[in-house]
Amino acid sequence: RHGVDLCDIQNTPIATIKEGDEIYFNNNIAIPLPLVKVPKDAAIFFELKYFKVKKKSTSIKCFTFLEETQIKEGHVCIELYKKPVDYKRRKLSLLTHQPVFLHLDLAIV
Repeated sequence: RHGVDLCDIQNTPIATIKEGDEIYFNNNIAIPLPLVKVPKDAAIFFELKYFKVKKKSTSIKCFTFLEETQIKEGHVCIELYKKPVDYKRRKLSLLTHQPVFLHLDLAIV
């Protein structure tokens, strides 16, 4: 909650499959920090970005985060929030009135 980066930012390739309202990335992301060294109030942030053709730039559409207590083996669903990204997690607004989630399959190695 102090807004300090624990590791470098990682960018994933663009989505591999787009079906209706769902987007699939099918990518593995490694957190280069042993779980025992992750502070109790830490979070892993996911920013969903898109490319603005007219401006030729990338912008954040929405974001979500995985709190330290949610980091465990298996499937997890985390809600998506409106930008701007709040790394301190104090002023959060859901992306839509209907529930929208990022689904992750976590493997602890």
